[in-house]
Amino acid sequence: QSFDLSVKAQYKKNKDRHAVAFPLGAFYEFLHQHVNSLDGHFEKIRDNALRALTPSLELPALHVPRNQLEFSLSDIKEMSAINNIFIPAMGNFTYDFSFKSSVITLNTNAGLYNQSDIVA
Repeated sequence: QSFDLSVKAQYKKNKDRHAVAFPLGAFYEFLHQHVNSLDGHFEKIRDNALRALTPSLELPALHVPRNQLEFSLSDIKEMSAINNIFIPAMGNFTYDFSFKSSVITLNTNAGLYNQSDIVA
């Protein structure tokens, strides 16, 4: 006995995007405040480590330029005019299944479509 089996799944991407309002200004301000406090902690740790290690080293005097001991985190600047997060819209997903034999034939189709693509 012979039979024919076919399965097909297809996804078509949708170019639409949904904009979700998000107060990014408040987020940037919060992040900026915490980065500045973290920068201060790094400076304290650096100075304490330098102060603790300097007396214990018994090496000849080595003059290191002061500017090479500077460590700072980069400044975060607020991006202007972006208060939305864009989420891609779902595309269209279709599924076809068919089974054919001498006794039975079975066909099924299913689809999950984006609302903007439905035409009534």
